[in-house]
Amino acid sequence: MNILKRYGGFFLLVISIFLMIGTNVLFQSREDVPFTTSSTTNTSTNSSQAKPASTSTSKKVYVEIKGEVRFPGVYYVVEGTRLFEVIQLAGGQKSTADSSSINLSIPVYDTMVVVIPSLVKVTTTSNVTPSTNSTTSSIIGATTSGMITVLLTGEVQIPGSYQVYKTTTIAQLIALAGGVTTRADMSKIDGSKTIGLVTSIHIPSLSGSGLPPLININSANLEELATLPGIGYIIGQRIIDYRSEHGPFDTIEEIKNVSGIKEAVYEKIKGFITV
Repeated sequence: MNILKRYGGFFLLVISIFLMIGTNVLFQSREDVPFTTSSTTNTSTNSSQAKPASTSTSKKVYVEIKGEVRFPGVYYVVEGTRLFEVIQLAGGQKSTADSSSINLSIPVYDTMVVVIPSLVKVTTTSNVTPSTNSTTSSIIGATTSGMITVLLTGEVQIPGSYQVYKTTTIAQLIALAGGVTTRADMSKIDGSKTIGLVTSIHIPSLSGSGLPPLININSANLEELATLPGIGYIIGQRIIDYRSEHGPFDTIEEIKNVSGIKEAVYEKIKGFITV
């Protein structure tokens, strides 16, 4: 007891010092944890913020697509998009498109204008007399040596003369004529063949003989006369007016008396008419 009384205060002092040291160590260790966590959080935050910054640098540009695509227009795309991808956005190329001279893999740029040319150029006899010079002059890069005038008759929606490239297929030519009628007999027609040097194609009827029917110039109406090569509606009406004034034609050669039908036109139609 004497020892406790004599040294009790000393023991209390020592115990108090140990408690103070332990409390201080515990407090410092707790402070270290938020500091470490905050540092880690800031690092990850900065990292996540850096990604959108790089994405936002992707520049978008305007590109105009014209010609033989399904939906011509201006498209807003990322700069560097390949041309074929923009064409896909425009609905893709039409069946009459000729992109053989275009590099579809090039990247696009702002204000770029791309024209997809047509494989064919149409001149139907339902409106005008075919003119080789006027037709080919409107085609960029076209040459007369690569084109040919083809008479398309029979079971198509718009019979007439069409000026096309020799590499055009029969199926593409028929498509230009509005397609075939419900009476068409396509069993002997190979649509994959190219036109080549063929100057006339007849689409037979399911009930027909396969030969183009002759048009009687004394009884044919305007629609029938307009299907003749080089005639059209204007000269067709002149034929009707001529026979109304002078009576029926005695021979097919007499049709050359009609204004606008010269020897060249007559040579085109003589195999398709009768009296």
